[in-house]
Order: sequence, then structure tokens, then C-alpha cells
Amino acid sequence: MAVIGLMLATDIYQLYVFLFIAGATFGGRIIVGLNYLLEFLADKDKELMVFIRLFSSALYVIGFTLFFQFGSKHWITVISVFVVMAIIGTLYQIVFVPETPLWLHSMERYEDSRNVLKYMAGYNMKKDYGDF
Repeated sequence: MAVIGLMLATDIYQLYVFLFIAGATFGGRIIVGLNYLLEFLADKDKELMVFIRLFSSALYVIGFTLFFQFGSKHWITVISVFVVMAIIGTLYQIVFVPETPLWLHSMERYEDSRNVLKYMAGYNMKKDYGDF
């Protein structure tokens, strides 16, 4: 939550540290999030979803830039909106998105892994689940 650190920074050096942390984690969030998304999708949908995911990231940055340029000039307002959106996204992932089957299998939670695979197969409209 480097963004909260940006909001609470009291001097320029603290601000630089939190900006570094936020920037250093950006690439990992994009790569990990995209790989997680691809693990759940059918092969025919992957190319489109990669485009949508990367395009939405660009629109997100453009949206905040326009908000700051033409809307509120107070940076605390812009960051507060970002924090609220991050909290909503995190809560959504915690409640609705299951762990990946690969991770569950590596933790020896085989039955949970089978259940997630069945859920994914149903989500991808596969009638025959095969031998899980």
C-alpha cells in the first residue's frame, strides 16, 4: 500500500521512498495479474483478454491524468480515488476469485484443485471435465 504512504509522507524523502516502492511493484502487478487471468481463460479468449487488460491499464492512467488536469487539482483527491478503487478490487479478488489449481496442487490440496478445475471448465463451457 505504497499509495497510503504517499498520502501520509511528511517530507520529500519519504515521498521518494514510497514513489520508488509504488514504481518497483508496478511491473510485477501487471505480469502476475495477467498470468493469473490467462490461467482461467479458454484458449480462444486469451488474445482478446490480453488486449483488453493492457488497454484498460492505459485507459486507467489516462483517466487519472484527465481527472487531475480538468477536474480536481488536489493530489490527495486523486490518490484517495485510487485507494478506494484498489480496496474494492482487492475485496472482489478475495471474495470471488479462487486460488489457481497449480498453487492448490503444490500445497497438496488436491480436492480443492479439482474443484477449481471443474469450476474453470464450467466457466469455459466445457461439458466433459475429463479425468481430474
